Amino acid sequence: MTKERTPPMRPALPADVLAALKTLEVGGFPARLNGGSVRDRLRGVEPKDYDIATTARPEVVSRMFSDIGLQVIPTGIEHGTVTLVTTNGRNIEITTLRRDVKTDGRHAVVEFGTSFADDAARRDFTINAMFEDATGNVEDFFAGRADLATRTLRFVGDPATRIREDYLRIMRFFRFWARLDFTPDPKTMPAIAANLDGLAQISQERITSELLELLAAAHPAKALAAMQSSGVLATILPELRSGEFTAAAAKHLEDFETENSDLRFVRLALLISATGSTELRDLRSLTKRLRLSRRDAELTSQLASAPRELDKTPSTPADAMEFVDRCEEFAGLGSWDELVLPALHALVNAPAPQLDPQATQRSRVLAQIAAVESAKSELRRKPLPIVTGDLLRSLSMTPGPKVGALVTALTRSMRNGDWSTPEEGLLWAQKWLADKA
Repeated sequence: MTKERTPPMRPALPADVLAALKTLEVGGFPARLNGGSVRDRLRGVEPKDYDIATTARPEVVSRMFSDIGLQVIPTGIEHGTVTLVTTNGRNIEITTLRRDVKTDGRHAVVEFGTSFADDAARRDFTINAMFEDATGNVEDFFAGRADLATRTLRFVGDPATRIREDYLRIMRFFRFWARLDFTPDPKTMPAIAANLDGLAQISQERITSELLELLAAAHPAKALAAMQSSGVLATILPELRSGEFTAAAAKHLEDFETENSDLRFVRLALLISATGSTELRDLRSLTKRLRLSRRDAELTSQLASAPRELDKTPSTPADAMEFVDRCEEFAGLGSWDELVLPALHALVNAPAPQLDPQATQRSRVLAQIAAVESAKSELRRKPLPIVTGDLLRSLSMTPGPKVGALVTALTRSMRNGDWSTPEEGLLWAQKWLADKA
């Protein structure tokens, strides 16, 4: 164990977090920042969340802070965790020190303790097993600071033992790799490959959650390539066994970036496009198995299948506009320029198991559609200037399928520039009805 002073590059500790640590210490209970908050501070990054470990039991923590007028929520009291709501609205998780008594590959039976060393020993990675007290001293039981310095991602102790305690740690390992772009300890990949069967114990929801976080990270390419070579991808996405996911595909996936929160679903579409399947029905079945929400499943499925629609060149501007309409129907209004067009470029040009003879054609068609949208986006978004009631009255029509067909035809003809004013539209509608008679 080593103790070192806070380096200059470490962010200042927020006053409410410091006050929480000191309140516990003054009450007679040693308390330390722990896990990701220490890791990020040592990297010079302001943590998103602050977590505290203490010798105090959860009921004692609750009483101490309630007595000084702060709200305490029993978020996981059976596991020793309560959430302190500070005066500025920050949520701080405070957890009693623990040690594992028994593990089953996913859940652990724990007992409360008083040893920071024992608590560190049950954590996943060395960089997450450090503690920091109110004065800035860091307790590092497993050389986490050295691994931060060398950008090494290493399990605490024996990697196979850590994995068998909780097989979800396989997915967490790749997620941290993608997030931090660290190099894995050499002992790690063999241990992961030897324990793939344990992933069957993990719920699909947890697997998918970790995968999506990985796909939203800054550096997923190396992690995904390693998941492919180690057999992890084939385990969590067995559909990939009939296709290929190469290092080039992983890099292509990483190169797609956007500030849009749907980044992870575009990258998921790129990932599952490596299965070789573009049938919307098959893609929907896959995303349903992944337990995505209805909206996210539809977005991912539609994106992955959309390049097939580019096999046919739009014959009119209205055809191009209808393609954009369909895309914004599943991706959200106004999503074309920000999300859909860049995503389709990435999907059309994604590395394939074999050379795709349609790629050049699809790129050309996509460029044509984009040109129409750029020139006529206002027209595409313009509502039909003739309301249905006017059609019914002026053309002596009754509600029914024929009216719906006429409205569709009117919209297309307006987009193609056949008419612009309501009067011209009614004349066009009269001719359309006469031709259909």
